[in-house]
Amino acid sequence: MLKELDGFRALAVTLVVLFHAGFYTKAIPGFNEVIGTGYLGVQIFFILSSLLLSRQNLLYYPQTVNKKQYTLTFFKKRLLRIVPLYLISSIVLAAFSYKSIDFSFWKIIQYVLFIKDDLHVNVVIWSLFVEVRFYILLPVLMGVLFSLQKHKVTIFLVPVLVILYSYWYRYTQLSLPYNKEISERLYSSLSANVDCLGWGMIIAILYERYKALLFKPATITAIATLLLVLIFGLMYVQYHKVYPPLVRIVTPLNNICWSALILMVMLGKTTIFNKILSAKAAVYVSMLSYSIYLWHLPIRTYIVEVLQQLLTGNSAKYIVVLQLILTLGLSLLVSALSYRFIEKPFLNKKSA
Repeated sequence: MLKELDGFRALAVTLVVLFHAGFYTKAIPGFNEVIGTGYLGVQIFFILSSLLLSRQNLLYYPQTVNKKQYTLTFFKKRLLRIVPLYLISSIVLAAFSYKSIDFSFWKIIQYVLFIKDDLHVNVVIWSLFVEVRFYILLPVLMGVLFSLQKHKVTIFLVPVLVILYSYWYRYTQLSLPYNKEISERLYSSLSANVDCLGWGMIIAILYERYKALLFKPATITAIATLLLVLIFGLMYVQYHKVYPPLVRIVTPLNNICWSALILMVMLGKTTIFNKILSAKAAVYVSMLSYSIYLWHLPIRTYIVEVLQQLLTGNSAKYIVVLQLILTLGLSLLVSALSYRFIEKPFLNKKSA
């Protein structure tokens, strides 16, 4: 696997954690604008997931004789990747907050099967529900893609239609009187996020088509830098709400820019971006990213509650900084243990 993608995954989880930690400072120019859009980190996760799975299908599905067995193995590996930690973390968190959870047999069944989250054990779980729907949708889309390819129809048609559908959905929702329900749809529904699936497919197709070409590192670096500037500009607009009409389309535009940036870095091979994103620290955080994603917010909530009881009066001003340090440190520790004793055993089964 391309190590640069580990770096992007590490960046994504870092954005989410810092956003939930609620740490802001004017001492670092642009820091608030970047951290103030934690949803962006989830979008990067979605794009990376689609990219890796689409590339796997492009490489192996056409040569596979038993297509049915390939698809079943695909689902088995995906479920072994996310379900064990999902269920174990949910049980642990539910045990700590059972008094505030409205349990019922049907709600538990819906939760376990990724149908609906009415338990609200962990705020970040919504993205796993979208991810599982990606797993169901992707093999279907790839099957259509390969079928069209046999009939000499461009394989870009499938992901482009997926992206256009998502943008149409966003447009129709934004055309309605804005309320909490519409806000939730735009944030956590499959339709609002499925453009990430399409962009991941496009990156995979383009990379396989052009990976053998040698691009000048200076050219790739310049394009990647320009894309980062554009991304920061979009986040600045969103954070400060500079131009309200543009705020409405920031997420789709960000996804386009991040997709282009990921592709450029993949094709760059030897640029400064590749070296930074392939660093050992980035690869390590990437390895723990799933555990970090599921554990960090409950850990942060608990830490804040304890600090608010311990630090009062003038000492209360240190809570923000302390909770950030403790959240980062404890999240890494818990996630390292979680990876070792929960994720890794099932990952070994997945690769068996």
